[in-house]
Amino acid sequence: MSALLAQAIGQLNLQPGQTYRTTCNGHEVEVRVLEKTSPAETPEEPSQFADQVMLNWWLEIPPSPNAIRVAVRPGKPMLPPPLELDESDLAPG
Repeated sequence: MSALLAQAIGQLNLQPGQTYRTTCNGHEVEVRVLEKTSPAETPEEPSQFADQVMLNWWLEIPPSPNAIRVAVRPGKPMLPPPLELDESDLAPG
């Protein structure tokens, strides 16, 4: 949160349970003050994944017997010559 916004909200002097509503850029904005609680008082919610098994994704994949190696050499690519079209190639079949 930007310091300017935090300062503006602080100037509202809202007490716990109070709300402040305003319209900003065509949207309804609501600021609500909650009761102050310490982290020890807040019950921790159970994880939604607690009953699931974690997988270890570190694995080795054996090389494929169909794998091939390709030697690469720097230089100009060996491309086929460009196709040359004339008017007879453009006529309907």
